[in-house]
Amino acid sequence: MLRIVVFVSFLTFSFTALQAQDLSGFWSGKLTQHTGDKIVDYTFTLSLEHNEGKITGKSYVAIDDIYAEESLEGYFDGKILKFQEKEILKQKVIPNLEWCIKNGLLELKYDKGTLRLEGWWKGVTSFGLCDDGEVFLEKKEDIAFLFPIPKN
Repeated sequence: MLRIVVFVSFLTFSFTALQAQDLSGFWSGKLTQHTGDKIVDYTFTLSLEHNEGKITGKSYVAIDDIYAEESLEGYFDGKILKFQEKEILKQKVIPNLEWCIKNGLLELKYDKGTLRLEGWWKGVTSFGLCDDGEVFLEKKEDIAFLFPIPKN
């Protein structure tokens, strides 16, 4: 009986902790893009400010030595982060490439002491719709590596 009470108490605490979670800070991981039979991995980082459910911030996506930094807005309902990138602030591209302006739904998860945001994204460029994919992020304390300074 004591085990059941402890387990129910743990579940209640975990759910309450996630509901009240402030998403402000730095999240780092990867973004995948499903192109035909191929899955391409990109470095993906979010820098978020969270105020009463409203989210503002920046995203950073990179592969090899090309990158884009974009502004974003969204909201968090206690479980799902819905985001929409607004504009490209900085970028490095190669000919015939255009970065996607992304939107997505990311679920907040707590796993083995780590906060995670996971879900799907889709996007658009002036050429049309982007191939969509998934996002896998973890909350980070050390921000030094999240937004690398481009070598110009």
